[in-house]
Amino acid sequence: MEDYKTIKGLRSLPEFERIIKKITLYPNDETIKLEENEKVFLLSSAIILSKNYSMDKRYQSYAELAYYIILKYSLITNDFTPLYDFAVNFGFYPIAKSLVEKEKIEMDSIINYNTQARIEEEFKFNNLIETYNQKEIRNSILESESNEICFIAPTSFGKSSLIVEDIKKNLKSRNKISVIVPTKSLLTQTFRMLKKEIPRRKIILHDEMYENETEFLSVLTQERALRLLQKNGALYFDTLYIDEAHNLFNKDSRTILLSRLIRLNKKRNPNHRVIYLSPLISNSDNLRFDIEQDIVEQKIDFNMKEPEIYELCSDSTIQKYNRFIDKFYPFGNENSFLSYIYKTKRNKNFFFLTAPRKIEMFAKQLYDYLPSSHTTDIELEKVAENLKKYIHEDFYGIHYLKKGIVYLHGKLPDHIKEYLEYKFQTLNSIHFLVANNVILEGINLPIDSLYILSVHALSAERLTNLIGRVNRLNMIFNSSNEDYSLLLPNVHFVNTHEYGRKNGKMSHKIRQLRTGRFPDEINNPLLLEFDMDKFDVEKDVDLKKLETAKKIISEETFILGEEVTTGIDKLKKKMIELGMNTVYNMSDSLCELLLSRITKKEDMIEDCIISEIQTIFVNGLDSMIIDEEFARLKNHDAISYYENFISYSKKKSLKENIENVLSHFRIRRESNNSLMYMGGSYGEVPYDGINSRGNPVYVELKQKNDTELVNLAIVKLKLENDFINYTMIKFFQLMLDYNIISNQYYNSLVYGTNNETKLNLLKQGLTINVINKLDSDNQIQNIIIDENNIASGNKQFEEYKETLDDFFRFEIDKYFN
Repeated sequence: MEDYKTIKGLRSLPEFERIIKKITLYPNDETIKLEENEKVFLLSSAIILSKNYSMDKRYQSYAELAYYIILKYSLITNDFTPLYDFAVNFGFYPIAKSLVEKEKIEMDSIINYNTQARIEEEFKFNNLIETYNQKEIRNSILESESNEICFIAPTSFGKSSLIVEDIKKNLKSRNKISVIVPTKSLLTQTFRMLKKEIPRRKIILHDEMYENETEFLSVLTQERALRLLQKNGALYFDTLYIDEAHNLFNKDSRTILLSRLIRLNKKRNPNHRVIYLSPLISNSDNLRFDIEQDIVEQKIDFNMKEPEIYELCSDSTIQKYNRFIDKFYPFGNENSFLSYIYKTKRNKNFFFLTAPRKIEMFAKQLYDYLPSSHTTDIELEKVAENLKKYIHEDFYGIHYLKKGIVYLHGKLPDHIKEYLEYKFQTLNSIHFLVANNVILEGINLPIDSLYILSVHALSAERLTNLIGRVNRLNMIFNSSNEDYSLLLPNVHFVNTHEYGRKNGKMSHKIRQLRTGRFPDEINNPLLLEFDMDKFDVEKDVDLKKLETAKKIISEETFILGEEVTTGIDKLKKKMIELGMNTVYNMSDSLCELLLSRITKKEDMIEDCIISEIQTIFVNGLDSMIIDEEFARLKNHDAISYYENFISYSKKKSLKENIENVLSHFRIRRESNNSLMYMGGSYGEVPYDGINSRGNPVYVELKQKNDTELVNLAIVKLKLENDFINYTMIKFFQLMLDYNIISNQYYNSLVYGTNNETKLNLLKQGLTINVINKLDSDNQIQNIIIDENNIASGNKQFEEYKETLDDFFRFEIDKYFN
């Protein structure tokens, strides 16, 4: 009998194997019933597993399987007493409280009444019921004297509210506080949260909003936070909150900047406090940069959600996976993946793909498959009209909206992406969201079912994070919901020839979810636990990776080391700080050549900035430039194009900018120069020009019709804005620092204005297009910026907002509501 107290022992029992298959396939087989002996067997198994876990907490999977068994039992039998008992004993108090409120159990004893009173009294926080673990860890972090803490918890376990509480508690003792977020969407979302919760403290959203204050809150990306410190040599943060801290394990350029920010801040303030927040970190020690760091780990191990994992196989069979016994159970088949999706869809469905082009392709295919509605949805009509008004009437997204479909990816302009996210979040008539990784670190969206059509480059950790987006806990436990099957969110892996790899199966990826725990994959060479010995120097690929790792370490040591004295070293340090080491293969000889060109500039440049960049930073440097996109500035057509783009884009609306790009496309389509650079996401043909490297990054415009041109123009506008905002801005800043351009010209290039009032509003986060409309409507005078630099509107401004359409109102409410 002793063997049967383990999962392995239970699996060896034919009875257990039979009943586990039965409950796994519920509710797909609606005829499933549990006999009395099966009920007893299941509950006995759950009790044994729970007791084993209580004796040895290392066996977490025992408790997870016990919870799964009891949850399934309760849903099949409609007997929720075992679930209530488990929830109370295990500290899953939101479940216990909800079961009582929804009258799923009978309150038949004084013990039950006392339990409910205790839950309400001790575990209610911000009008929500916490789990035992949640409250214990929250209090532990708030009371901790440690300088570095890592809070690891599943999605929707209160990381944002913890940040707020910790800031409030330490507001008097720690004056300069920054929340570091990975995306602009989170920048706005976090700003609104802090503005509401901590109203009497200046909140900085942009490095240029800093005005030598001794007390401030800030919500910044790592780029903005670094610029803030670099521009103000003695400045440091007292506390840093690092959201999505697992990103530190990566080795991309943004991760290196995040690493640099933490290390630079510690250099200036050895007593700084850092709170790392993540749902995905396995061991907090892996975040360390040096041996002296002591990162206290606070971890919520248990998730109240256990996903139901389905796979539609390439041979049309459907199977369901049970991770506890690592087994797939076939239970049916479906003729096509679209019919499978249609039959299994719920109210809010999220389809995950990776490539932007395939996202658009699938959105069209889904639209073509879904039946047409015979009724007109007024709210969808309003959204469609706004998209026509502010984007273009031929935007694919307008057409797909008719059947409740929205698609998102990183190559759409931010205005469009954020507006459509908001509409998916707030309109019940939008049922389908097709997107990629932009969702993983974006705003919280209502998702009932997840369909994964591509697992390319999707690690087990990111997959877990993605699954965590389905059925968020606040949605499960809201007052109107009585469906406890939401604790078993539906996740569908859909194999297709169109969107997956040829002859590829997703079962190998699904099996990675078996334990729910994954070792941290440390690719950032700046971290202490990075392993240089893992590279095989006999392999060219590994040798290149090793050289890259050594280069990163060398450059970061250089810029965080002793103060430099020579002109060449100062330029080199400045270029690395600005991130120009992603544009060039940095070397002393490159910096010596660039410094000589810079010092020869006697007069400030007031126009033709791209031509000047070509002269100083491009000509004759082919072998040193490693950024394919930047290398195009050797081409005089590219120079002419970007001169026009920069002078035009900051002054015009989104729609006018799209029309401008579209006009350029039409001219090029009729010319002998009809290849257009669209980058790796949309490129279809390689180009044999200098520095092209043979990658398919160009599109042949002659092969595109007018509607295709419109949607390529929308993407191209995003590409160009990103190129200006993330690559060219480095050169503008360097030229400003070396007095090649004036501050006024810099403002004109970066912000599109030198008007002081408009600049202040831009640094609040508003776009120049919004500000220009407010100006033309005589509303800037109705905006009040208080002593904490927080913008709000007066009564006239609130009345003006009521006259605006939905799209423009959304843009304003992001900052003024």
